[in-house]
Amino acid sequence: MKRLVLAIRRRYRPRRIILFGSAAQKGRKRIHDLDLLIIKATRASHAKRSEDIYRAMTGVRCGYPVDAIVYTPAEFQERFALGDPFLRRIVLDGQILYDAAA
Repeated sequence: MKRLVLAIRRRYRPRRIILFGSAAQKGRKRIHDLDLLIIKATRASHAKRSEDIYRAMTGVRCGYPVDAIVYTPAEFQERFALGDPFLRRIVLDGQILYDAAA
């Protein structure tokens, strides 16, 4: 997973990478895939963001299928403030793999 995070950092330059879902659960022995929430300042459309993040991960083997979702900081903050249960669960249970501000 370190190689994947490094590739995303270098090729996509996000503000934050958060692992969520089954792979983020402590003590979980069986992992089926990696779910990533990527926060990046961008004006690109959702479709273009998806294309760009998957291109950034191309050629990096981590042993699992990867699902990635990209939000801008404003989108994330707005949806979180509105009580989006999906994002609230990620904030509660997710693991920050990279934070540019740290």
